[in-house]
Amino acid sequence: MEESPFILQYNKLFNSYYSAFKGLDPEQDKNFKIKRNHSFRVAQLMLEIAEKSNIEKDLEPLIYAAGLFHDIGRFPQFIKFGTFNDDISTDHAAMSVEVIGTEKFLEGLEKEKEEAIQTAIFYHNKWEVPKNLNENIKILARLLRDADKLDILDVLCDYYENGKKSPNHTLTWEMPDAHKISDEVSKVILQKKQIQKDAVKNQQDIKVYQMSWVYDLNYTASFKMLLKKRYIERIYHTLLKSEKIIEFYRGIKITIENRISS
Repeated sequence: MEESPFILQYNKLFNSYYSAFKGLDPEQDKNFKIKRNHSFRVAQLMLEIAEKSNIEKDLEPLIYAAGLFHDIGRFPQFIKFGTFNDDISTDHAAMSVEVIGTEKFLEGLEKEKEEAIQTAIFYHNKWEVPKNLNENIKILARLLRDADKLDILDVLCDYYENGKKSPNHTLTWEMPDAHKISDEVSKVILQKKQIQKDAVKNQQDIKVYQMSWVYDLNYTASFKMLLKKRYIERIYHTLLKSEKIIEFYRGIKITIENRISS
């Protein structure tokens, strides 16, 4: 199937920027490939969710650009700081917006469309999308947040289920393993909302935090993808069980069922 001109255009810009990073050591090369592949998958996922959600086709070039470039700042981030951890380096979403401007990836677009893409990217990793943004920006931001989470969940499930895996500090956040969730996460686990990232203290907490992303998904199509791939169930089966964890999982399942049937 022939790709749309905007896909070919943005892919060319992305690949040209990516290829300009020369002399990478093996660790840098591995992490660069992870983020490159993630970026392409997120862009395609956004188009898929948009199509299934009957979002107007005129937005497709903006949707694809937002998905493809949302993590473009990850490359200079890793070169400069040696990590993808924003807490000890820099806000990668803000850096992505900076790179997009410096490299003129959106040159030729109307200013309003350029700002919509950049704003959606800026807010893709924030706690929430401001309610006062215009409707097109909110659509882009919500699609991006959904697709980003779904793709990360796919990678995480493969990692958690691979018994022969090598430790990946990008996925474990260099946090200690533990035999139970922390007290802070335990206090908020049944509130039926996304858990704050700064409450996470160990690798069990990380899994609970990732399961709580359900409460931040926006589109019915996203919930259907989530259910089809069994992401939440698969992470749950890798968790150490407690009555609270079991209740937490049941609440999430009910949320997914309600969103799909509504």
